[in-house]
Amino acid sequence: GSTRPADVFATGAPVLLVLRFVVLPGPLSLRWTILRRWLLVWGFIWFIRAATIIVTPLPNPDETCQPIISYPDNIFLEGFAIIVLGDLTCEDVMFSGHTVAL
Repeated sequence: GSTRPADVFATGAPVLLVLRFVVLPGPLSLRWTILRRWLLVWGFIWFIRAATIIVTPLPNPDETCQPIISYPDNIFLEGFAIIVLGDLTCEDVMFSGHTVAL
């Protein structure tokens, strides 16, 4: 199946959140406190996801997944390629980035 709807939702939810804080701000001090706490929790969740990708090499249940790797010898450049170029690893099966973004 296509991941396009999940990609759109995972991108749209943070955009709506930012619009909510810009268009309907409310009290400034409360707005920044909520945003700071939310970003801290979100950062911890991304960190936990990164750790699970490293320590749990699970086989992907989707046999049709073909990895797209641009920099197989450099983990930092490959991480950049995943974010910017859309590379695909087929390895993050514990919980996906779409789950973290929600």
